[in-house]
Amino acid sequence: MLGVMALSCQLGHSQYQPGDYYQEDGLDCVVIKVDEDGQSGLVMTLPGQLPNVFGSMDGEIDTSSVKRMLKSAIEISRGMAFEYMGRLSQRAAYVSPFYDKLGPDGQENLAVVKNMARRAGVDFAYYFPEYALMEDLGDGWFLPGMRELGYFAEIVEDSLYIPHKEYWNRLLTLNYKMPEESRRVVCGGFVPFRGHVNKMLLDFVDSTKLSGTLAKEWEKHVRKADAKANDRMRGFASSMPFCFDSGIKCSTLDCTPSGWYLTCLGVVATSKGYKMGFHRVPMYQMWCTSATCAVKRVEF
Repeated sequence: MLGVMALSCQLGHSQYQPGDYYQEDGLDCVVIKVDEDGQSGLVMTLPGQLPNVFGSMDGEIDTSSVKRMLKSAIEISRGMAFEYMGRLSQRAAYVSPFYDKLGPDGQENLAVVKNMARRAGVDFAYYFPEYALMEDLGDGWFLPGMRELGYFAEIVEDSLYIPHKEYWNRLLTLNYKMPEESRRVVCGGFVPFRGHVNKMLLDFVDSTKLSGTLAKEWEKHVRKADAKANDRMRGFASSMPFCFDSGIKCSTLDCTPSGWYLTCLGVVATSKGYKMGFHRVPMYQMWCTSATCAVKRVEF
């Protein structure tokens, strides 16, 4: 009897809850949904794990000083972003016939886009690189739709608008559930396309042996940027944890008589307060700076 009671208590209970840290396929993730049985659910990669813009690097990073490293990386990233924006503009003609088939479910959206590209003879990896990246990560990954990003938004907020400082405190609470090395906004800069610039610089530093002087200058810059980011995350400015940039890319598209729109999850600020919400994005630049995240269903 006691054994049956113990088993029944375990059913429906999970060691993981929404907002917990989880690692899948070597990627740092946050649990965004736990199923009723408590044994499975959805996880999403933390913003900053995946590239925001797509393309090959055109140019070299200047290592004569940290300041020039930052400047050269920004210029390279900006060029990549403009090339990516050109692809987004070109793919508009391919999107128009099937936008209404893209719904709230990100996994279904990936299948729709892939099948459309195959039937139309479109280069899937070139015109839809953020979708193609999901398949490169391995089986089961997909670009989140409004449903999945809605689960993430529910972790942070309730249905009401909340004051500025309380909102950032909720984000900070969630952020501190993550390993320290995964939650910091490293080598801040707070520049256009900063998420991609940060990742580019970190990968470069990891693969390059800096001179003693430059290495010390780099460490000093990172400490200063971390301190600035921590101040901002406590609610005194507008930087968000997880290197949010402008938002998170959403696979659900929207269309009006004036044209089709990209969709992002970001912060909505009104006179009532703050909350997370979906933005229709007519500007490709905003889509580029938004974080690329991947979602996967897992067994805990």
